[in-house]
Amino acid sequence: MYVAVMMALVWATWELVGADVRPVVIFTPEWNKIFAGEPIIMTCYVKSTRKVDETYLWYKEGEWVHTGKSYTIPEAQSSHSGRYQCQTSISDKSDSVSLDVQNGYVILQAPLYIFEGDNIILRCSHHPGFAAKQTIFFKENDVIQDWGPESELFIENIFIKSVWRYRCKKQVYHNLIYYKHTDLVSFSVTGK
Repeated sequence: MYVAVMMALVWATWELVGADVRPVVIFTPEWNKIFAGEPIIMTCYVKSTRKVDETYLWYKEGEWVHTGKSYTIPEAQSSHSGRYQCQTSISDKSDSVSLDVQNGYVILQAPLYIFEGDNIILRCSHHPGFAAKQTIFFKENDVIQDWGPESELFIENIFIKSVWRYRCKKQVYHNLIYYKHTDLVSFSVTGK
């Protein structure tokens, strides 16, 4: 009952104040993909011209899940994967952003937001607590960074037509041997 009353008050306030701006969701760490068990902090950033005490609401797949400027998940699980949005008492809902929580040995991480002209880093991470050796990077099926100790791929001056599927393969030690594990990422580039 308390939640229903609070939601009614928030919606009534929103109707009186009106929506000024659209908030942006920011992840800390900034990656779109994390390992299960890792923490993530989602922050609702909104630039407002009004001096109003704001109420913040969080949605996952369109359903309300949290109230507060930041939404912290101390140990993310695969059930936390999904599309998130935030909204304030003076704003529309943000664009949705995807959080992907993985249980595997290797993940290929990309920045949450990528704009045309950006220099970006893709990071091929191995699960914490395991040793790793060499990494190789692919763009579609072509090798673009051969086997080596580097776990990051630097891509310079990305543009909208340069969006491809990237993949990494990494040697990770478990069960007394180094196994090769792969992950991929594809992303969209926003024009400036």
